[in-house]
Amino acid sequence: MSKLIIPIIMAATFMALTAQAKTILPTASVIMKKGYDKGAGLGTGTAQFYDHAPDNRCTGRTRLYKFSLITGAQANKPIPAGQVIFLSAYTNRYNSQMDGSVPSGVSVNTAKCENRVEFTPIAGETYEVVQKVEIGKNCTMQIIAKSSMAPPADLKEVDPATCSAKK
Repeated sequence: MSKLIIPIIMAATFMALTAQAKTILPTASVIMKKGYDKGAGLGTGTAQFYDHAPDNRCTGRTRLYKFSLITGAQANKPIPAGQVIFLSAYTNRYNSQMDGSVPSGVSVNTAKCENRVEFTPIAGETYEVVQKVEIGKNCTMQIIAKSSMAPPADLKEVDPATCSAKK
């Protein structure tokens, strides 16, 4: 019986090591930063999302992080390296305040924005990403490679509408 168990154990170990070797892919690191202040007023709320996908159709999109009122100011996640990825940022924000000029007595200011870029992360590199959002202004997304303190060489803005319906 032991003659049968040893080959089975060896085969199982080989299969596990083979499967493990296939899942080890080169990665980079992305430090996402919360790109809005917490706001003020009677009610305020903001949600900011960072996603990445391997193509421009958002097939296989992965949520990297969701910032909200109760999260910290930054999060660090691995991303695939050595291949083009599409990085998206979405922010939805509202502030309410007393306003005697409207029938309800309360007005609501909203800001919604999306940014999307493509670039090829370099294995072992760390990138800082922030989508800055200010009510009444356009939002922007900035990405810098920590080693050079400059944007990735192949960074391109992409129309966020190609992925909007899939959030």
